[in-house]
Amino acid sequence: LAGWTLAALGGDGGGLARALGARATATPRWLGGRRANALVIEIRASDGSLADAVAQTRALLARYAAGALDAADLERARALARAADRDDASPRQRVVQAWRGEPEAPPLDLAAWKSWLATHLADDRQLVVVPRPHRAP
Repeated sequence: LAGWTLAALGGDGGGLARALGARATATPRWLGGRRANALVIEIRASDGSLADAVAQTRALLARYAAGALDAADLERARALARAADRDDASPRQRVVQAWRGEPEAPPLDLAAWKSWLATHLADDRQLVVVPRPHRAP
């Protein structure tokens, strides 16, 4: 479900691009392993619009946690995740998977995804870090 969430958030036309518009850019990624992981969203904006971009990003995550995703978001995420899976798999890996008859990932259920997002994107699980470059006097 983390991969689907990245697909929904990222890319042209993704949730972050729509929420931030031309004011800022944001790149989402998951860090860590299965037991300890984190969604990291790197936001790049001018100093004057950084606070607004962080607020817009937090508002987007709150909307996702509240279940604001719909069937169009699901289909977009599904298509992007499939494309990423194809791009990430080597030809040898794809042949072995086909030979073994390994199924593709199970179809994503919108209700299950919304439930997962409500848990994992809850406000009390968010930490915002805004590094500021050191400027010499």
